[in-house]
Amino acid sequence: MIDKSAPNVSSSDSLAKRSCVKKPWGYEFEYFENTDVSIWVLCMGYMHKSGYLMDDSKTSFHMHEHKSSTVLCIDGAIMVETFSGANILRPFESTKVSSKEFHRVSSYLNYGIALEIESPNDRNDIARLFDSHGRVNKGYDWNHSDLSDLSILKSEVDFSNNFPNLTLIDAETGVSSLQIYNKNNTTYITGVSVDQLVQTYDSGSVFICTEGKLIDKNNKTILLPSSVYVVENLAMLSERFFAHNHGLANLSGFIVTSYAA
Repeated sequence: MIDKSAPNVSSSDSLAKRSCVKKPWGYEFEYFENTDVSIWVLCMGYMHKSGYLMDDSKTSFHMHEHKSSTVLCIDGAIMVETFSGANILRPFESTKVSSKEFHRVSSYLNYGIALEIESPNDRNDIARLFDSHGRVNKGYDWNHSDLSDLSILKSEVDFSNNFPNLTLIDAETGVSSLQIYNKNNTTYITGVSVDQLVQTYDSGSVFICTEGKLIDKNNKTILLPSSVYVVENLAMLSERFFAHNHGLANLSGFIVTSYAA
C-alpha cells in the first residue's frame, strides 16, 4: 500500500508545505505519515549570518504517554538527553526513546538535522517536565509557518548549503525524497525484502520501516513499522533470529544513503 498523505511539494520551492511548525529551537515539518508511523524532520540550532546561535537550540524535557520514538541524526550532530545521561548522535546514528521516558533533543556543536520516527502517530501525545520557553502546562504548539516565513529564515541563517530539500513527489510511490544537498538522500521504497536491502544498499545505510514485518523462527516479530536499523545490523538480525520471511518482499520504508558511500 502506498501512503498518499505525503507532504505536498511545489517545483518553485522544495520545502514541505504541510505541517511545517516553527519552534523556539528552529522548525520541524512532517515528512511522512500512515496509520502506524509518522516521521518528522527536526532542524535545530542554526547560526545567524551575523555569527550568533539562533534562539535556544533544545526542546523541552518531556515524555510521551503512549508513543515511542527513534531519533536519527542525518546531518550535523544531535544530543538526546534522558535521566540516564546524554547520547550524542552523528549522521546515521540513532537512539530509541521509550514511552513514558523523559528526554530532550538538542543540536550539538551549532546545528543538527534529525528524523524523529514515532509510533503510534500522535504529535499531541506530550507532557513537559520543564521548558525554558514556558510551555510546561501546554500541549503541542501547532505554530504553523508558511513558505514566506521559511524564505525569510533562509535569508537570515547561515545554512552552509545544508538546508533540507524535498524533491518533487515520485509518481510511483507518492512520496518525496529528502536530500541534504551533496551529503545524503532519504528515499521511499516499497515491496522489498531484507535480502534485497542487504544486497542492494551499502552496509552503513539506514532502513526505516513504515510497513511490513520480519518474523523469527518462533513466529515473534523482530522488525515492525517504526523500526530503524543500519543495513549491516539488519542482516545480522535476520541471521541471528533465523527470520523465516527474510526473502519475502513485504517491507516498505525509507532508505537513508550517503552520497559518499
